[in-house]
Parts: sequence; structure tokens; C-alpha cells
Amino acid sequence: MLNRIFCILVCVILQTIVSAQSKAFVSFPSLSPDGKIAYFSYESDIWSVELSSGHCSRITSMQGLESRAKVSPDGKWIAFTSTQFNNADVYLVPSTGGNIQQLTWSDGADLVE
Repeated sequence: MLNRIFCILVCVILQTIVSAQSKAFVSFPSLSPDGKIAYFSYESDIWSVELSSGHCSRITSMQGLESRAKVSPDGKWIAFTSTQFNNADVYLVPSTGGNIQQLTWSDGADLVE
């Protein structure tokens, strides 16, 4: 119950931060293990927001649509789905941003769940 309330609160905060800039939607929020950073999809990229300060950073800037970010249990990595090459594949990036690694290359849609 507490986790659900917290996720709703994070979505409201993220929507408030973004709504001043445009009418786009924030989707697929994922929290860091310590609950201090939320990762989310916005404008086809993965972003992070420090919940204490509201400071946002873009994590990805690829062609295609990046979504479904999931943080690793140790908080060091983010797995996400991207359509960079017109097919949904799974990628991995450090949680602070950096070099992106493609993990799948199948013809089917590979989605981070």
C-alpha cells in the first residue's frame, strides 16, 4: 500500500515538473533502490529526477522511442526498451548516464517488464 502511494506521489511530482514545459506525459516511472531518484520516459527518452531537489537529467538521447526503464537492484544500471532500429530491443545504461549497450537483437519485440 505504501509503495503504491509513493508511486502515485512520484507520478504527480513528475507531471508537475514537466507540465510547466509542455503537455506531454510522463510514463513508466521506476524508483532507485534507495527511493531517492525516479527514472521515467518523457519525450521519447529516459530521464531521472532527484526527488529531494526536483533536478531532472536526460539519461538517453537516441533515435526512436525509449521507455520501460527498470533500475537494477544495486541501483547502478537501467535496463530499457528502445526502438532505435525500428524494432523494440533491450538496452542497458549506467544509472548516471553514459555508454549505452544493446542487449538484444531479435526480430520480435523485446520489452523490459
